Amino acid sequence: MGKISEALKRGQIGGKEKEGCGGNPIIVKTQDIIDVEPWDSNKLKLDPKGYFLFEIEDGFIYAGFVNYQNELLKVFRAKEAIAMFKAILKEELVSNEDHAAYVGYELGKCEECLKHNKEYIQS
Repeated sequence: MGKISEALKRGQIGGKEKEGCGGNPIIVKTQDIIDVEPWDSNKLKLDPKGYFLFEIEDGFIYAGFVNYQNELLKVFRAKEAIAMFKAILKEELVSNEDHAAYVGYELGKCEECLKHNKEYIQS
């Protein structure tokens, strides 16, 4: 059983095992579980700023930002998805939640493929 499902039964995560946040237990204040509906890719909101192309090569994750005139305007390179994502956000190239979720999802896939030496295919 996982930490969250166990916590729903026990009322907290951590305690004596020093799990939790900073060694302090996390107190469960809900018993509600939100069932999330499947995502409908047909309702994707395109980002008016442009889109990204992702690839892994030579031990790096690459992200190319492309506008809707099909011009590659920026190229990012990193070994970690979170570092890449923060750099993309800092450049203000993502303007809606759908695009941010997609970029994070693809970067996570890139990092996993890079770590496990697998082929990456962009969705």
